[in-house]
Amino acid sequence: MADPLTTAREAGFTVIGHEGTAEEAWAVWRMFIADSAVPTLRVPDDDPDPRAVEAAWVHITAATGLFDTSGEFLLSVGGEGTSRLPWIRVRTAPDAQILALGLTYGVPEFVATSIDRSVAIGVTSEEDETWILVADDRPTGAP
Repeated sequence: MADPLTTAREAGFTVIGHEGTAEEAWAVWRMFIADSAVPTLRVPDDDPDPRAVEAAWVHITAATGLFDTSGEFLLSVGGEGTSRLPWIRVRTAPDAQILALGLTYGVPEFVATSIDRSVAIGVTSEEDETWILVADDRPTGAP
């Protein structure tokens, strides 16, 4: 497995560097891998649109305001040693592909949070679909 910085770069994201702590990133992972976690969106693996997962990601990130004004956010890619790694600060790009953020292309496995940590999103492959999970700590009606 490539290291997470390389994976993020190869997926088309601009890597800014590390931020925060491993404990902080792992706390977000735990929230989304809990048995009680419920996906906000489900994209079937047999969806006829090959860009359906990418389109769902774009929709959710826009709806939640995950990116700051520069398009930056914090990322943690799943794989061996994930629980020991801090966040990777990245900037999105038009050609970035979340399907490349996992051990195998097309099987995404990552969590992301906004720079201010108010919104978190998990993307995972479960059985025959990709789940996108959202946690939003902002008060109702907050931007």
